[in-house]
Amino acid sequence: MSPLPPPEPPDQPAYPLDYASPESNRPVDGVGFGGQVTLGFVAFVGTVACGLVMAAVIGSVTNGAYGIFLAGPAIAAAALLLLSINVYRRRRWTGFLIGALGGLGLLLLALGLCFAVVFR
Repeated sequence: MSPLPPPEPPDQPAYPLDYASPESNRPVDGVGFGGQVTLGFVAFVGTVACGLVMAAVIGSVTNGAYGIFLAGPAIAAAALLLLSINVYRRRRWTGFLIGALGGLGLLLLALGLCFAVVFR
């Protein structure tokens, strides 16, 4: 019996580790990845800050009678995160979600520090 011929090498991908084509990583609308991350971070922190100011103003005007308005910042932040996830899954602005999650992490860190100071 003769030995089997060696197997043929597999076809090489066009690019090493070809998870996504280079065209999908190009800046969309002229905004690079760093700009997307920055815009996501500023949008999330700005949304929560505006919501907290709104809740503080409404709480001071109504003497805290309408506590449901304190859910406004949480609802706005959740809506922005869902929008960010949708944009990320469509492979448009992949950095926007990363920036929004960074803003969430920073705000939760600040919230944890406030709780540590108050309940010490």
